[in-house]
Amino acid sequence: MSSYIIRVALRRADFPPHQQDLTAAPHHAQWRLSWTVERNGRSEELHMTHATEGAACRHAGNLVKRRPPGRAVADVCVDDLERRLRALGDDR
Repeated sequence: MSSYIIRVALRRADFPPHQQDLTAAPHHAQWRLSWTVERNGRSEELHMTHATEGAACRHAGNLVKRRPPGRAVADVCVDDLERRLRALGDDR
């Protein structure tokens, strides 16, 4: 069974932390990472919230590694995520 990441997006979250979220500091920006996984021709949308932009970018970088063979990073990243990954020194 093959699975590939076909879309990765990162944005600043505009919602308050959940009551049970023990990692988020009050009044601290959250970062929402969303991605699309394609498995055997079917797509699934997933997301995760991170407390720091750095953590979200590291997660995004690892997801980008799982893109389909031959597909460029720019084809998978939404908005300026590719620029952010390059700024971190990521040479995927």
